[in-house]
Amino acid sequence: LSIKTINGFPLGGTIDLMFMDENYVVIDSLKDVTLLQSGICDANGRVTQKSTYLSEVLMNEDFLKNLRNGNANQLGITTKFDTYNGGTQPVSIYTDTRLDVILAFRVKAKFKLNAQ
Repeated sequence: LSIKTINGFPLGGTIDLMFMDENYVVIDSLKDVTLLQSGICDANGRVTQKSTYLSEVLMNEDFLKNLRNGNANQLGITTKFDTYNGGTQPVSIYTDTRLDVILAFRVKAKFKLNAQ
């Protein structure tokens, strides 16, 4: 899974994904995946430079087998966001602020054909 963000907001964030069974027991997780980095702000807290960030999350064969064998059918999501410069500088959000998100999936699979 690849996530590309072009961020004009003065905040950055991470996400945790918890894959759980029907009793909400965590089978496996992806922790602290960076989703976006804050745009760069001027002294007035307005973003003057958008940030571009590419997150790549590898869900390999062992990870996917673990989810299947554990009957993962629930997903828990936790996010954490902070403002520009670790929250040490006041920021402003304007109506022309944009966040562009581009998602891409790449799957490599082996198939066994049963020819008759």
